[in-house]
Amino acid sequence: FLWYGEKSQVAEYEAGLAELEEMRANAPKPPAVEITLLTDEASLAAGKEIFVGKGICHTCHREDMGGQVGPNLTDEYWIHGCSVQEIAANIVSGFPDKGMIAYGSGTPLTDTELMQVASYILSMQGTEPADPKPVDMERAVVCPPAEEEAEEMAGEDSMEAEE
Repeated sequence: FLWYGEKSQVAEYEAGLAELEEMRANAPKPPAVEITLLTDEASLAAGKEIFVGKGICHTCHREDMGGQVGPNLTDEYWIHGCSVQEIAANIVSGFPDKGMIAYGSGTPLTDTELMQVASYILSMQGTEPADPKPVDMERAVVCPPAEEEAEEMAGEDSMEAEE
């Protein structure tokens, strides 16, 4: 025990918990609408404009989404989930420890814009950009192609319609 200034392990732990609670309280709230995959050309074009224009996504992921500081978004290897809902949540919360700001902190996206950019990202899966960033196999998880998610969602919609 050092009485002249260093924290004990218990004090450090309690300070860490307090910091975590503050981060949770200030975290962006999930969108109020159900996030769905958009596939129409107008929505994907709007999503592209957000990715390379209004947003700053391209600065870390590149315009072709091959990855630079951030990971490649065109292959089947994803780190933080690959459904449209997971991608939207990642955009909203960001990964500050990795340098990805939370959207909604500065230039907020509407729920529609959020779905557009998340859908655009998924639409680029499988495009094979030149010189993509290598996959971090220790962290990556294989995700199904976006078409499979769209088919699954369509199947769920048809089953709901039958009920």
